[in-house]
Amino acid sequence: MATIHNSPIVDTASVAKALGTLFEPGMCFELRALNASFMRDRPRRDTISGYFDDVSIAAENVGRIQQASGIYVTLNPVIDALMARSFNRLQVAEKGTLTSDQQITRRRWLPIDIDPQRPSGISSTQSELDASQEIARKIAGDMTNDGWPCPLIACSGNGWHVLYRIDEPIDDNGLIKRVIERMSTLYSVGACHVDEKVFNPARIWKLYGTLARKGDNTEDRPHRWSAIVDDPSDTLVTHEQLVAFAGEVKAKPQIPTSKQTGQQQLESFNVEAFIDRNRLEVDGPYDWHGAQGHGRKWIFRQSPMCDHHGDGPHILQHASGAVSASCHHNSCSWSWRDLRNTVEPLKPLRDIYNATPIDVLAETEPFPGDDDFHVIESPVKQETKTETKANKHVVPTITLMDALNAKLEKVRAGEEKLYTTGLPGVDIALSGGVAPGEVIIIAARPSHGKSALALQMIHHMSAAGRKCLIISEEMTTDMLAGRALAYISDVPKTQWRDNLSQVVRQVSEYGSARSDTLVATGCNTVQRATETIRHAVNENGVDTVFVDYLQLLSGGKKSNYENVSYASQQIQKLTIELGVVSVVMAQLNRDIESREKFIPKMRDLRDSGQIEQDAHVILFGAWPWKINPSEPKDRYQIYIAKNKEREIVQQCVDIRFEAPRQMFLREDPADNEFNNCDWGFSDDNGGF
Repeated sequence: MATIHNSPIVDTASVAKALGTLFEPGMCFELRALNASFMRDRPRRDTISGYFDDVSIAAENVGRIQQASGIYVTLNPVIDALMARSFNRLQVAEKGTLTSDQQITRRRWLPIDIDPQRPSGISSTQSELDASQEIARKIAGDMTNDGWPCPLIACSGNGWHVLYRIDEPIDDNGLIKRVIERMSTLYSVGACHVDEKVFNPARIWKLYGTLARKGDNTEDRPHRWSAIVDDPSDTLVTHEQLVAFAGEVKAKPQIPTSKQTGQQQLESFNVEAFIDRNRLEVDGPYDWHGAQGHGRKWIFRQSPMCDHHGDGPHILQHASGAVSASCHHNSCSWSWRDLRNTVEPLKPLRDIYNATPIDVLAETEPFPGDDDFHVIESPVKQETKTETKANKHVVPTITLMDALNAKLEKVRAGEEKLYTTGLPGVDIALSGGVAPGEVIIIAARPSHGKSALALQMIHHMSAAGRKCLIISEEMTTDMLAGRALAYISDVPKTQWRDNLSQVVRQVSEYGSARSDTLVATGCNTVQRATETIRHAVNENGVDTVFVDYLQLLSGGKKSNYENVSYASQQIQKLTIELGVVSVVMAQLNRDIESREKFIPKMRDLRDSGQIEQDAHVILFGAWPWKINPSEPKDRYQIYIAKNKEREIVQQCVDIRFEAPRQMFLREDPADNEFNNCDWGFSDDNGGF
């Protein structure tokens, strides 16, 4: 017996009927859900996709989806080979696994989308929907009078669709595009427009039988179900009828240019790096020919600027190297500048050391100061009409089976990988690294390398595609930039100016290979720090947070103990809620300096025992030379005091600290993971 899934956004019977109407038995098609999850209360959402040749199995799979901004289907059938990507099942889509135009077999539908014009991200009013329906009726009536067969008519929930059955090749010399453009010329009236950008073969289309839920569900702009309203005929519109309606082909003049020259000019802005560091969901790059000649094009699978997808929202890099971005839909007016301001609103660390180098290094022109890094204020959540005093404080719940299924989905999708730290030997000692939802404490005495350890983790994690935020309460942005520059360049600090071109090149190479790290200074309070973190995660896609350091955040309490305990608890709760990795620096008290052996203990965590309770991983850093000048200056020790979710493979790692470079290196490149530290578990002077 098939499993019944109770989804609040899917009517499986209607979905099965709609798919049976759109596709003949055995045809392959892709289902795609945007910002979707199989769990109702999961904060993280993904693009979910699957390929099907069985409408019943497809409908059952769609019924598993509990959250989505929209659920769609390729309007035209795809090649059979794509079934091997996800055979009759839905899964989290990996990059490059969505259908492209070249993977469509034939054009089977002429799509006409009558869309009421309104601000993006909201549902239509009833009057807007009625106006759209009137245009749909007029199109159907006029075309029937001209000899076309009766179309399929459907409601998308926010507008109306008119679909004609056709049988045309993928490469149709622009015929379908011209038909739709003429429809728009004839029938776009007032606040309703025929969407001209739905002509590409791989266009995904609203899956009828699913809930259209743009924005909040309000009385005047409610969420509505999509549905097929009328499908009276199986007759095709002939090729001759399409050509007669579209009119003559008018070729656009092309400006000749050298493809090679165009490729050379594309080097001015690294679009791939911009896409990677902001984790934008795009396909491409594709070859694109603009007025200037040969360029490149990326197409958003999910746009951060609007609800559109497919061939609507895109990024272009012109032959000159200039970059533009927009959406073809008439309701959108955003630009490349708007896109950059949206995905990178915080000034990144990379911009500090990419400032004009001569200004950066001049005594009269230091690195940008604290004013360049303001705290981001999180918008206040507005209470909706449906949120009452009785239920707004209720904590969402899920069943254990839902949690188990979600866990299996993560395992299947390969999302169980740990984040490596980039600290020599530490990942092995921690059984592989750290995981989202964990708080990692790095504790040491003042000037014992806490910040250097954190920055090395940032250098490593950003190179691996992690997007980091650092809340710096101890250092200004100028200090952070100076330490970052010391790590990046092998030119000694005193020779930066004399070797400026080499330093600039090294900084450029570093920045192009990493995601941006966002910096916020001067939060001062726990509340401002947590709001800054929440905003950076929700608005900028940050997945790793660094706080330097815990004892400097005020919680408005009477004592240091209460302040630190409160800060630790709030960061732990936020870390679990947002599913990020939080790396928190903390100070050790001075008792450790009076011991015969410089070995940290849990009780050395300054001001609060709550830190020990809240942390998933605790690392102690020790620079023996700071206590005993007879010790080698480059010797450094990291003690693993706690690893709550995994085994501690090695309790101490002995590494080398190259202080002028702010860089931690392996003690022995051949094998330094298992060096001996002055551990001393056998007596009361050691251990945790």
